[in-house]
Amino acid sequence: MNIFNYINRLFLSALFVGITTSVSVLGLQNQEAIASSHKLQDRTLKQMVKNVDLIYPLVWQKTYSAVNSPKPNNSKLKIEVGPKSKIYSKNIRKAFTLTMKVFNEVELPPITLFLISNGDDEEWANKRYQELLGKNFNPENIGYGRSPNGNAVQIKRFDPSNKELLKDPNVPNGGTDAHGFTHLLQEYQLGVGNETFQGVPRWILEGSADFMQIYYLKRNNYTYWLLNRQGQDIKQHSIKFLNEYLTYVPFKELSGAQTPWYITNKYPDQWAYSIGSYVCDILVALEGPSSLMQIYRDYVDTKNFDKSFENIYGMTWSEAKPYIAEILYKLARR
Repeated sequence: MNIFNYINRLFLSALFVGITTSVSVLGLQNQEAIASSHKLQDRTLKQMVKNVDLIYPLVWQKTYSAVNSPKPNNSKLKIEVGPKSKIYSKNIRKAFTLTMKVFNEVELPPITLFLISNGDDEEWANKRYQELLGKNFNPENIGYGRSPNGNAVQIKRFDPSNKELLKDPNVPNGGTDAHGFTHLLQEYQLGVGNETFQGVPRWILEGSADFMQIYYLKRNNYTYWLLNRQGQDIKQHSIKFLNEYLTYVPFKELSGAQTPWYITNKYPDQWAYSIGSYVCDILVALEGPSSLMQIYRDYVDTKNFDKSFENIYGMTWSEAKPYIAEILYKLARR
């Protein structure tokens, strides 16, 4: 399928779901093309299985609506730079602000202290982390924490000698920071205690962060954003494999040092990002972007991912998984 036919198909799909707005020759380029149209009808997983083209107009509209919500957002960012470090990007605040707007329906930190450290400032960063959080640095959360006074702390490690990192456009443009601030909010929902990221599947952990990063980078152009969601990076996977990969086994059914991530960890690391981002697209289409954070907060109370998923999305993960696996398979073959 050539690009012009694909864009035309997007346009026809948009008309099918009831969007009545003018478009340019290249398709739905204006970010308001869907978002400012009349509210789209919510859809169930069963309906999405029958027509996967229903998903992305809903994802865009619900995310755009969150960003433009009249709800006050007073979350502030304070940047501290280590004595031997320097700021690596002019877009850190832009990424922070948009991330807080996208997830504005959950509790946000009044203040986020963002500690920038290169390899020569590790001692400084760990000392500040301990001072701010009242506990030693925990390698598992990679420098994210919630302080007893309700603020958030993040250590940002940036190695200026890493040439590959310097070539990554997502560093200066803020993409990696949008990703990282999403992880910060996930940790923030878990609270001050010793809750582990690993109670919630890794494909939600990384999928949510990739969802936010992709939206941040493509937020001004619906067409370009949609072209990034064609599913080519998950096309290799069968429905059978997707059902296996997305299987969740709770802590109580595991032995030894196993965690609910043990199935995910058997496969290439990148799949948690690629498969996870499409799963999260579906979840955003169902209940909006903040639902990706609400599941972390609910897990603190239930200690049961299946139950928390049901509380947010209306069915257990075990019930939803076959539908989601089939949707992913179809998304990659549109």
